[in-house]
Amino acid sequence: MKHKFPQRCLMAVLLFFGLMNSLFAQRTIVTIGDSNGAAEHGWVNQLKSIRPQDSIFNYSVSGNTIGFDNNGQEKLNTLKNIDQNMSDASGRSAAGAIDDVVILLGTNDCKLEFAGRGEEVLQNLRILVERILSSEKLSAQKPEIYIVTPPPIGPDSVMLEKYHGGDKRLRKLLPGFLTVSLDTDSHFIDVYHELKPEFETMNTDGIHLNEKGARLVAATVSRFLDKTAKIQWDDAQKWAWPAEARVVEIASPLDGALQKAYFYPTTSATPRPLIVSLHTWSGEYTQRDDLAHQIIAHDWNYIHPDFRGVNNTPKALGSRYAIDDIEQAIAYAIKNGRVDRQNIHVIGASGGGYATLYTFMNSKHKICSFSAWVPISDIEAWYYQSAGRKNRYADHILAATSPGEDVLNSEEARKRSPIFMETPADLRSDSKLTIYAGIHDGYEGSVPVSQSVLFYNKLIRDFGAAADQMVTEKEILDLLSMRTYPKLPEEKIGDRKIIFKRNYNNISLVLFEGNHEMLTDVALELLPVIHDR
Repeated sequence: MKHKFPQRCLMAVLLFFGLMNSLFAQRTIVTIGDSNGAAEHGWVNQLKSIRPQDSIFNYSVSGNTIGFDNNGQEKLNTLKNIDQNMSDASGRSAAGAIDDVVILLGTNDCKLEFAGRGEEVLQNLRILVERILSSEKLSAQKPEIYIVTPPPIGPDSVMLEKYHGGDKRLRKLLPGFLTVSLDTDSHFIDVYHELKPEFETMNTDGIHLNEKGARLVAATVSRFLDKTAKIQWDDAQKWAWPAEARVVEIASPLDGALQKAYFYPTTSATPRPLIVSLHTWSGEYTQRDDLAHQIIAHDWNYIHPDFRGVNNTPKALGSRYAIDDIEQAIAYAIKNGRVDRQNIHVIGASGGGYATLYTFMNSKHKICSFSAWVPISDIEAWYYQSAGRKNRYADHILAATSPGEDVLNSEEARKRSPIFMETPADLRSDSKLTIYAGIHDGYEGSVPVSQSVLFYNKLIRDFGAAADQMVTEKEILDLLSMRTYPKLPEEKIGDRKIIFKRNYNNISLVLFEGNHEMLTDVALELLPVIHDR
């Protein structure tokens, strides 16, 4: 006899699982701000409307500063109230756990009466973050800290006298906000430059944001909250490969190990291009490759090698074994496909971008072009950058370079870093290398854009560029702090704006509006593929 499941029971079960999902998705967020956070239409209430599943405890107060007694009032000095704020928040949260603390302060610290005290503002911010992280009221799990820049301040012509010169003082503080965030392992969110282009439409009096401005701030903060724990372009899950590609095995002459790879030889009777597509940091030869279908549709030769898989063993991570595995994969494709030897192209993103750079520095093959998307170039620096972001890559680097140790072997890390490798200038004189990076990477991704810029400088120096052809320290600081550039090229890559572009001979650097990603819809179109023969 079949029994019908009562509808009310089904509804109860669905409700139960819905509640459980909400509980597991919920985050506890503390917000600390001034009048722009305290207002009814302010950014905090806008954030609550965007994130109804989260518990948001708001400690924004009109007139609030980071560490000054504004108007002579201690209640407007966050440093003097933060312990009470955190105690109150932990008492209201589940088991005293706070997931995130978002700090948007600094506008009132830029008042005329505090002029000349910029260093104090930054020191107060540093102390504020340290006080939050050391709060005894919090659980052992420390919260993620988000330092948000203040919005712009209007021109003196529309401002009360107490704010005159405020925007100039604020602009001087912005690099310091970034420095404090890096030094304290906090996240840096630059809303100043998000709001600046249309600020006149986003404020009521030069200080207070209108609903439009508050909504933009909230959306920006929410985007960072969502991406903190997500590492894009390193999905190691296996994939249903195109039927035309087959698995091949390639013996290593170094240790006899069999390297597997997905390989597609052209069906053309005449030589065709070869695309060598390299997997990401945590992937291996079975990792999804969105370029595979496109390459096969062109009937180009294609190989997707393993080169020792995940970068967490001594024989992976840019070792001589990994480098030679890529060499052998290229040789295999040349031998077993009809390859146009003048038309070989290497491409990869993230860890694959890293592998593209060390292939550029080490391969003995004549290769037409290299396309490195959001690459790592300095393993030693990335170890510390990853440790600061508390992601798994620091542990991977230790396992590969310093097995069994809890201190980085810096010498070994440098050996595996393209930025410290010898540039084969003569061999690569006719090869094209393009380094692509999303300008928001490092904030909304795992690899700071400096990894791309500094490698570009190293390379063009080795190719004979003069000092005035390098990306300057000021330009690097501007790119890192603004995540835009005052003089934007009138160019796009796909549908994305190009933020910054440099070329020296066959070496190019392209920073685009994006984060840690390869633009797979245009990546192949950007390859300098010589006409199909």
